[in-house]
Amino acid sequence: MRAGDRIVRLGARTVRTEGDVQWVLDELPGEGATVTASIERSGKARDIELTLPPGWRVGSPDELWRPTLWRLDPRPGFGGPLLPPEEKESRGIDADVSAFRIQYLVTWGDHARSGVNARRAGLRKNDVVLSVGGRSDFRSVLHFHAWFRLTRNVGETVPVVVLRKGEQRTIELPVIE
Repeated sequence: MRAGDRIVRLGARTVRTEGDVQWVLDELPGEGATVTASIERSGKARDIELTLPPGWRVGSPDELWRPTLWRLDPRPGFGGPLLPPEEKESRGIDADVSAFRIQYLVTWGDHARSGVNARRAGLRKNDVVLSVGGRSDFRSVLHFHAWFRLTRNVGETVPVVVLRKGEQRTIELPVIE
């Protein structure tokens, strides 16, 4: 397949929109698969075989984010930027830890309760998050938000380890709807 090719058919499905491609791919096994694509290239039709290797469904953590993610519950109620390497080093944080600074607590809009919940639990703006639920390997804050929304359950409590004024503390964050 090349840039500019037009997918006409994928497997047994006629392709009219990106959704048609997603439909076919969703039905294929993640362990690897082959699917026939009918394409048009420079006005000429041709069939090609697309071979998807084992693990093809697994992308980078940044690819986990989708616009619909922001509609999913539960929500952590906070977020902010990853610390740059030099700041982690100056604070004595291991380079492999995906530390991020809480830049905001969601205390506005339809989902203010998630930020209010985080604040009540003890999280504060400018806290540096070292781990959530025992994980400290998030590749981005978007990855953290996707992980939280897709793996946490309402009613559980998640430990959030933060650095505040040079002291490490664990805050127990109740997961709410």
